[in-house]
Amino acid sequence: MTHTDTDLRQKLVADLTAAGHLIEPAWQTAFRSVPRDAFVTDFSVARPGSATLTPVAADDPDRLAHIYSDTTLITEFDSDGSPISSSTAPGLMALMLHALDIHDGHRVLEIGTGTGYNAALLSHRLGDQRVFSVDVDPGLVATARRRLAALGLTPVLAAGDGAAGLPDHAPFDRLITTCGLDHIPTAWLNQVRPGGMILINLGFVLARLTVHADGTADGPILPQQAGFMSRRPSPDAPAVPKQNATTITAAPTSTATLPPALDLPDGRALLSVSRPGLHRASRRDQQGRLVHLLTDTADGTQCQAAERDDGTVEVTGDQALWAEITAFLERWDYQGRPAPERHRVHVRSDGTHCLLEPS
Repeated sequence: MTHTDTDLRQKLVADLTAAGHLIEPAWQTAFRSVPRDAFVTDFSVARPGSATLTPVAADDPDRLAHIYSDTTLITEFDSDGSPISSSTAPGLMALMLHALDIHDGHRVLEIGTGTGYNAALLSHRLGDQRVFSVDVDPGLVATARRRLAALGLTPVLAAGDGAAGLPDHAPFDRLITTCGLDHIPTAWLNQVRPGGMILINLGFVLARLTVHADGTADGPILPQQAGFMSRRPSPDAPAVPKQNATTITAAPTSTATLPPALDLPDGRALLSVSRPGLHRASRRDQQGRLVHLLTDTADGTQCQAAERDDGTVEVTGDQALWAEITAFLERWDYQGRPAPERHRVHVRSDGTHCLLEPS
């Protein structure tokens, strides 16, 4: 039996509702009404049991099934073959839109237009005259505008660095990001009205921040973890900050303890908020040891920690960086490893932020 896009759209809504992702009737109607296939043409998916991305051909019999599954579809790559744009998994989109707590009459700014699908859902919910979206890639913006117009939708789309927001159209009641960040641009704090909300992917967490009249913001970390593609300041910027993945040799070496929580997702998520700009890569060295390479993308400092059989690590490079990471994870472990959603994020008026521990 061949299923039409309408059939598959209805099934997706039913599945997302049953899973608790689609809660409000207004969003159920939006997901039921807006065709995702109108916003994705060429895309790749990760096959079950594999991290390798596989292109889905136009004549693939499972094409529509992929589109109407709760799956992220990779839609753009950079010259190195790294993903730079996608259509986010609908379940995560639904959870984020619900968390944004949108009401009739709200004006919403989206950072990261991408395919335009999220802007279409917002336009269906609020009316396109109240939806604004910006993306760093002019080509993506032009394509999204064309796709939206084909459905009779004309939200305001702009090409530029999302960190600048859209000052000519401010203030906004809500701001939602579909890209990953390690800090909150001050322009957003200035363009969202006091009492308004910013939903941001900060490191590996989603945080819902309420903006205050003094230019600060704070709010809870949500239970759902996420890791969007990093915000790019220009179309030719790399998808992820480049880091030196070679062995560090000409640097101080010491023996240290291995934090018990180093590989736990919750610990990694909280560390990504507490220590913004920290990137980690792991590999096996010639001796078969697991080696963790940590890079501070803000100043380029690095350290690597090679695990030993006795539970210690051989640390080479910036010793202070490893000590800071170890201290954070050991403190979290001592506190009983409280879940990320028990923490809050406080943003100062200059855009810097801190992680507030459970009281």
